[in-house]
Amino acid sequence: MIIDKLGDLQYAGKSSREAGLMIQTTSFAWQTPVYSSTLTQISGKSAAAIVPNNRYDNVAQVFPLRTVPGLNPVQLMRAHRAALDWLYKVTPDQYQKIEFTGVPNTYYLGIPSAVSAMTFVTDYATMSVTMSMPPFAYDTDGDVYQPIAEGQTFANDYDVTAPPLIHVTGNGNGSFDLNGKTYKVIGVKGDLWLDCDNEVAYDSNNDALPNAVEFDDYAFPALAPGNNTFSNITGVGLEMKPHWRQLF
Repeated sequence: MIIDKLGDLQYAGKSSREAGLMIQTTSFAWQTPVYSSTLTQISGKSAAAIVPNNRYDNVAQVFPLRTVPGLNPVQLMRAHRAALDWLYKVTPDQYQKIEFTGVPNTYYLGIPSAVSAMTFVTDYATMSVTMSMPPFAYDTDGDVYQPIAEGQTFANDYDVTAPPLIHVTGNGNGSFDLNGKTYKVIGVKGDLWLDCDNEVAYDSNNDALPNAVEFDDYAFPALAPGNNTFSNITGVGLEMKPHWRQLF
């Protein structure tokens, strides 16, 4: 099981061990994603009507932590400060990477949503951190740009859709097809990025350009499970980070 090999917890590029903390795997419970839907009771029917919300809810994942043994009270107080510095060295206003040394080539996303008090137990202390996490495990290989050629097919080996980051280069208008659906870009000036997860287009200055795309229903490209083929690439160059992911 994953909890048998987690190792230390890395958040926003910093290891919990740098703050003197390690995961208590004996009291660790790995949560399960839940598909979001609304159940509506209808008069005269014994079964509620299901209205799908077409998404998975965030997972509230609790990480039980403890300090290394052999600390005196002053060292334990310092450990508490080190834990807060570890968690809040970056402002939790956007998701940060969460990694485990025992689970290579995989990362998760999350932010701290609750931090317990630190409880002192003889020569060590315990605390827990709750992370609000999108319910996906991401492949680190999916964060590497891959060039896109005419007629090229990319295989999504997982059962969930992957939202790529597509880098568009060129000047003027262009278009491409993905799995037979056409996506048009307007007025490209050198570089344009299509963030398909957050459904936003932006330039090299990170300025949003909502008028730079013409997509049906403003639906950004997505890599469906199975094969995904790019074709009819016109007037632009393309590369992408596929952001392969699976439910954890």
